[in-house]
Amino acid sequence: MKAKGLLTLIVLLGQFLTLNAQTSDQLLENIEKANANLKTRSMNFSELREPAGKDSKQLSGTITYDPNSGMVMNYTDPGEHFVINGNTMTMKREGMELFFDLTKNKPMRTLSNMLMSSFNGQLRNLASSNNASIEAKKAKDYTEVTMKALKKAVKGYSTIVLRYDAKSNQIIYMMLEEFDGTKTTYELKK
Repeated sequence: MKAKGLLTLIVLLGQFLTLNAQTSDQLLENIEKANANLKTRSMNFSELREPAGKDSKQLSGTITYDPNSGMVMNYTDPGEHFVINGNTMTMKREGMELFFDLTKNKPMRTLSNMLMSSFNGQLRNLASSNNASIEAKKAKDYTEVTMKALKKAVKGYSTIVLRYDAKSNQIIYMMLEEFDGTKTTYELKK
């Protein structure tokens, strides 16, 4: 009798977990829907740059995303900035200001697409355009989305890990790993 009761409990628990478990596609759809009509969003960020074979560098600043005009990252120290505006990108680093035409510069277009898609939730499109697999898993406080390149390349990202807040489905974390081993991690806070 005890065995039958235990078996019934196990079956019921299995049904409950099956009904409440979301598939990777459902989690990705939740993120897409939550960010489809996202308005301007500003937040603080910290960035850890870990170039392959070089010393790491910790930076911080503010990031503003606007689905209509683009993205601005202003670094508090050392006064760098990064701006995506339509088909142009401006970057100020180490005292030099660089301008890129995203219609002609594939590496910068890839970076721009990755950043904008991470904020607007178009993750399946991002994975497809980067020839990467995509998987989403639910954790307690966030949904983690992992993209892995299907082929090795000279430039670009081998792995992209994004985390979205469990309640709002808005981005809170990005880890970008390049094929040469360089990693850049961003933590985003309101």
